[in-house]
This record gives sequence, C-alpha cells and structure tokens, in this order.
Amino acid sequence: MTLNFPNNSRAYIPSKACVRFWGHDTTIEVTLEVSTEVLKFLVPKIDNSEIALLGAFDEHHTTIKNVGKIKHNALRKTFIQLVRGDFKSDI
Repeated sequence: MTLNFPNNSRAYIPSKACVRFWGHDTTIEVTLEVSTEVLKFLVPKIDNSEIALLGAFDEHHTTIKNVGKIKHNALRKTFIQLVRGDFKSDI
C-alpha cells in the first residue's frame, strides 16, 4: 500500500525546528517531519516565524508529501524525518 494524506493537518514544532504532518498507510499512521532547513531551501528568503514556515509548507506540500511517500516506501517506518538531502537540488 502507499502512503496517503487524508487530511491537511500540520504543526510547527519549534523545539525540533520542523513542521510535523501525518499520513496513513492502510490503517497505520505515519508521522513525518520536514526540517526548517528544507523549507528554507524551498523558499530561500523565508524568515523563521511560524506563519512563514507553515506557509512554505503549504506552498510546497505536494513536493514535500511526494518525497515523504518515496522515503516511506523505502524505509517502511512509522516515523520519517525529511531532511535537505532527501530533496533534489533542481526542485
């Protein structure tokens, strides 16, 4: 089965410098975190505010979720961290 994202819930976690979101693989919930480093790569002139980081996530959610699916398919874990190295330089 593939990872699906039935809702658009996401949360900024300042202590971990990431945005957390959730997907489902059949009945299994998968927690994913995308680092602020990735968001700053996707939107280079972004500031560190929660609003700006969540906005960057929302703007690039399709790309972020696609990378999450690829990494989940490779690892098959219930917790996935997305870091800069998971994203191609030509996005």
